[in-house]
This record gives sequence, structure tokens and C-alpha cells, in this order.
Amino acid sequence: MFLIEIYTSEENTPAKALPIALALHREFPQSSVMHLAFCSVLYQMKRWAEMKKEAQLFLDRSENEVPYYTRDGIRPARYCLGVGALYGRHDLDLAYAYMSQILKTQDASRWVSYAFLRRGQIEDLRGDRETALRDYRTVLSRQNFWGSHEEAQTYIKNAFKF
Repeated sequence: MFLIEIYTSEENTPAKALPIALALHREFPQSSVMHLAFCSVLYQMKRWAEMKKEAQLFLDRSENEVPYYTRDGIRPARYCLGVGALYGRHDLDLAYAYMSQILKTQDASRWVSYAFLRRGQIEDLRGDRETALRDYRTVLSRQNFWGSHEEAQTYIKNAFKF
């Protein structure tokens, strides 16, 4: 798991992480942690079709509380699906729907912060700058997860574009 994190986050070489994540997921097929790590590597590699398939499976297992998957997995699964719709397919409506589902919880999790960021991007793409700015500023009012504040400030200065 540390190697996966190093390859994806520190070295920006997710292709090195993929065989490790896949091997761990195969060795521990009931582990939601290994499954999410695999989804995350696919996300980092922008392999949207594969990530969508795995994230949907992760969501189904989390919603149904298949052993070792809990409802806590719903938000990251929806986030992955929403990002895949946004960046992979440029389907703004579907991406917005996934992010809105996450935002119903309004808890302190990183997934909520990142859903505000992505929803702000969608609003920028739709031309609704004021609503986008409101979402970016909401991110700044929350804990700074994984550079979320820096990303929000980037989009406050310049509207998001593909």
C-alpha cells in the first residue's frame, strides 16, 4: 500500500502502482481497501472505462454491505463514478448527479470537499461562475484535504476548462 501511494502521489508514476494494486486486489478480493486502491490507481491513470466498471462494483458492494464492504464506501465509489463521467466522458449531467448525491451528507469527509470542487468545475463548464465560486469558497471553509484549498484557489482565480 505504501508503494502504491508513493508511485501515485509522490512520484506520479501510477503505471508502476497498477500491477501492485491489481495483485493485492486479486489476493484479497473481499478487501474493500484493496479494491479502492485498485480503483484509485485506475483513476490516476485516467483509465476511465475500467475505473467506472470497478467503481460501480465497489458501489454495489458498499450499498449492499457485502462482507467487508460498508456504507462508508458509497461516497468514494460515487466520487470515482462522477469523476469518470466528468473527465472521461464530459457528461456534465451525470457527473453533477453523482457529486450532488455525495453532497447530501455534508459531513467532514474529504469526499464532500472534493465533490464541491468537481461540482464547481461542472458549474464553470456550464457558465455559472457565481455558483462555481460559491462551491470553491465552501472548499476553503473546510479542512484542507490533499491540496483541496490550493485547487479551489486555482479555480477561484481562473474558471475551470477542459
